[in-house]
Amino acid sequence: MGFRRLDGRRHRACQTCPAHHGRTRSRKGGLKIWPFSLFRRSGKTNVRKIDERFATAGQVRPEDIAQLAQEGYVAILCARPDNEEPGQPAFAVIACEAENHDMKAVHVPVTGAPSAAQADRFKEAMKAFDGPVLGYCRSGARAAVLYSSIRQ
Repeated sequence: MGFRRLDGRRHRACQTCPAHHGRTRSRKGGLKIWPFSLFRRSGKTNVRKIDERFATAGQVRPEDIAQLAQEGYVAILCARPDNEEPGQPAFAVIACEAENHDMKAVHVPVTGAPSAAQADRFKEAMKAFDGPVLGYCRSGARAAVLYSSIRQ
């Protein structure tokens, strides 16, 4: 007998559960059981515009760069350290793809709260760009904090 949830239905982990019948991989090879299914990519980067000069997003993938260039972004700023999470594309790959689309790319890796040196580096990078910039990290929060540090 499998686990029963409070609503009486079988728990997903049960071998007889109709959700996946004991199979945990999709036809494409990806994990399809919770929590892995929560992080499935929808195909479009979720961009949150702060103002005309800056927007934030979660992790950007190389295949997203063409769309971002088409939307008018002139630069990408990465506030995420390389190898922070398995499967994360390296900044060098993102930067190379950005160059292929005539965009600039800057890496200001931040873990926790940004230091004064990181904020200064971000400020100098923003001065060099003439147009909208997309800042990204895992969720977009560190990029937003960096931008708020120069707006004060």
